[in-house]
Amino acid sequence: MTKSWAGQTVFITGAASGIARAVARQIAQAGGRIGICDRNADGAAEAVAELEALGAQAAWTTADVCVLDELQTAMQTLEERLGPPDGVLACAGITGTTLLDQMSPARDALLYQINLLGVARTLHAALPGLKRGQRPWFAGVSSLVALRGLPFTAAYCGSKAGVADYLESLRPWLSTDGIDLTVVYPGYVRTPLTEKGAVQPKIKLLEPEEAADYIVKAIAARKKVCQFPTGLAYGMMFLRWLPAKHYDRAMADAGSKMTHLKY
Repeated sequence: MTKSWAGQTVFITGAASGIARAVARQIAQAGGRIGICDRNADGAAEAVAELEALGAQAAWTTADVCVLDELQTAMQTLEERLGPPDGVLACAGITGTTLLDQMSPARDALLYQINLLGVARTLHAALPGLKRGQRPWFAGVSSLVALRGLPFTAAYCGSKAGVADYLESLRPWLSTDGIDLTVVYPGYVRTPLTEKGAVQPKIKLLEPEEAADYIVKAIAARKKVCQFPTGLAYGMMFLRWLPAKHYDRAMADAGSKMTHLKY
């Protein structure tokens, strides 16, 4: 742990499980107060019970990141219980495939609604409280796949690229209100989403605790960008600049090896 979080209050969406729950646990163990917002009431309650067992002050509430009114109410509820947030991590998200022979605009739209617009709604709902916090920050979870689209996951990649561009565009305005911004680009992490996903890349998955370590350290240092693991991040940055004809050839080859799905 890079620093003490004593006296700081952090609200996290999607923290009933996965990366967000691991981040909540790390910050709580370092003395932070944690507000959990998730549409999974049972998971959120279980996460808070775990944090309280560690001696942390924590609270939970439910909200769907697709519904702004619910998010605003959730932020107000958590603030009433814990005080204004010093930071907010928008981590709620889903994954899914996009296949030409099984096109589902509704499924693709849901990915954008949750992964991209969910972050936008979370920021909107969190702003009033953040402006009352001490040296506030906001962090949104994108993905390394935002750097260039990968096979079979067009809508997911697009939604995560949208998160990165949306937040980066807002950084100067957030800065004028004294709010630091961190855009988080995780690689592949072992979570319920990835384990159930149709696309299973043949690479080592990070554990949620490892991902949380990267994220907590980056937020504590007020880094603008958090990309991990390092090797995969460099690989994706290389792909970002690869000419299209070479990229297409590489992705056709990679796609044939990484999953049972076919072009």
